Amino acid sequence: MLRNPIACEGDACVVDPLRCEGCGVCTLVCPAGAVQMAPFRAGTIYRSVTPAGKLSHARLSPGAGNSGLLVHAVRQKAEEMAGESRVLLADGPPGIGCPLISTVSGMDAVLAVTEPGLSALHDLKRLVTVCRGFSLRIFVVINKYDLEPSVCRQIEDFCDTEGLPVIGHVPFDPAVLAAVRAGRPVTRTPSPASEALYRMAEHLSCELKIDG
Repeated sequence: MLRNPIACEGDACVVDPLRCEGCGVCTLVCPAGAVQMAPFRAGTIYRSVTPAGKLSHARLSPGAGNSGLLVHAVRQKAEEMAGESRVLLADGPPGIGCPLISTVSGMDAVLAVTEPGLSALHDLKRLVTVCRGFSLRIFVVINKYDLEPSVCRQIEDFCDTEGLPVIGHVPFDPAVLAAVRAGRPVTRTPSPASEALYRMAEHLSCELKIDG
């Protein structure tokens, strides 16, 4: 069991920064009102215009961690920029913590990307459990599906049992590594992975009734 983030010895109390999550509960329960929350700059939010549309994104300060509050702020900026746009696409973080919850809250659907590994399947199951608490439509894409066919079949069986549509299988493709090194989207280069991504996008657009 984890210790409390605040340790007291005599009349002195010390906050362990490695255990503090910044929730602020201590400011509410301290009987002497001795605790205050001070503003901390965790990063910078940017607004950009790209060939694919408007983009709201953030850059964390060195040593700062991601948080649900930061994700929420980025989403707020994105919604302000969206105007009459019919689609808001958010890139979600790994895990099932506060950043993920801030990402999926208020969304209509989630596209879960997994890989053929037992730990990835375990993470997918946890993600599905959380997303179902938000009444979201859940779609699944299996990345590098051809690296371990037996585990890929386990993922497909799980999705079939849970009624989750698998709308894409992206193969392992060296063109992806080359595109990352060159700093460009892999979809701009003809390759097996880019073809799979285009098919996935068309399938998802059809499922969500997105035109264009």
